[in-house]
Amino acid sequence: MKKFLWLLVFLQIFFFVCVAFAQGVKIIDLKGNVEVKTKTGANWQTAKAGMILGKNAELTTQKNSECTLAFDEYLSNVLTVKENSNLKIESLLPAKVYLPSGRVFALIEDVKEVRDFKVRTPVVIAGVLGTGEGVDSSDKGSEVSCFEGSLNVQGLDAQGNPTGSQELDTGSGIEVGMDGSLGERFGLPPDAMAEWNEVRGDISNTREQQGVEDTGAGAGGEIGGGSVQELKQEQQDTTFDQDFFQERIEREEGSGDPGNGMAS
Repeated sequence: MKKFLWLLVFLQIFFFVCVAFAQGVKIIDLKGNVEVKTKTGANWQTAKAGMILGKNAELTTQKNSECTLAFDEYLSNVLTVKENSNLKIESLLPAKVYLPSGRVFALIEDVKEVRDFKVRTPVVIAGVLGTGEGVDSSDKGSEVSCFEGSLNVQGLDAQGNPTGSQELDTGSGIEVGMDGSLGERFGLPPDAMAEWNEVRGDISNTREQQGVEDTGAGAGGEIGGGSVQELKQEQQDTTFDQDFFQERIEREEGSGDPGNGMAS
């Protein structure tokens, strides 16, 4: 009887966790002065670890403060919001956040779990095709960095219309002007990669503290690598976001190098 009751309690907790993540993202770590607005029109309140934030929730970090958000219970898809940042959760599935000002780092190891992942600023949309990205937004424009895998970067003009697109691979970045114009790609400096490694290390520590295995890939597997044949098979096995796979396949077939899993 006791075993049955313990099983029942465990199932209830598991169900609650799954439902919670289906409805929003969870604050898994924070430091300093972080405030959240849980919905449109709500008052700002002090953020606390364990809070679940839903669509249209807003978050702000003050100087020497930061906050880490998880988009799934395995902590496979994590966003770190650095100091002096303002963030709004625009969509949960697919995952999309708006960053009018500030800096974020995204570690996305299971794109299927969030069905996509995009960071939008007033002048750019950065979509993860591989694993890791950084986005910096200010009144001078935006800067997008690809630390691992690959990213698709799309410039936006003042009316929100696309100005052009560029794909970044590991170790590259791009600046986007206030008019949405895309600059030339550049190699990331050592200090930028060092900061990314620090963010990754912090996420690994948080996973360990919460008893989540740090495998280096999401529980559902990583999207962004593999041959065209593997991508087509994954598309057949997946029941959502078929456009994502079709776009990826077209890029791979057009690259002339089907085995490297990354567009040139």
